Amino acid sequence: MIRSHTNRGARGFTLIELLVVILILGILAAIALPQYLSSIAAANKRTCQTNMKTIATAMQAFKTADVSHQYPATMAALLAGPVASTGATAIPDLFNAPKCPEDTGSGQVGDAQAYTINITPGTGQLPAGGGLEIDCVADAANHGSWVNGTLTKE
Repeated sequence: MIRSHTNRGARGFTLIELLVVILILGILAAIALPQYLSSIAAANKRTCQTNMKTIATAMQAFKTADVSHQYPATMAALLAGPVASTGATAIPDLFNAPKCPEDTGSGQVGDAQAYTINITPGTGQLPAGGGLEIDCVADAANHGSWVNGTLTKE
């Protein structure tokens, strides 16, 4: 009986070689994934802090343009715009409330989480009348607050 070896000259990868390649790729992924996730978290934090600064700037502009020279009491009032000395509503500095990238709310006014950033305005002149505080609802512990022109967490 004659035996034929049809695939004797064909070369391929052995199971051990494939396992070594998969192991190396797994090690590289285990090293790169935490760096990637920390970069995403840092970007989300900076985005939220920038949103807080934007709101603080809009609130300062509101206070300057409003006839009563007071901060708006709510985010809805900030988005509506200040009242001009003629009694008309001036053009608001913000048309939409900035949203924290880590927030799960829709951002719509009818939603319970319509505004993902809380504002706490003080009245009068600093420091006697209080100041301005802006907090992120989604992750206040990590993102910090904007208090009287300074971030509490860098």
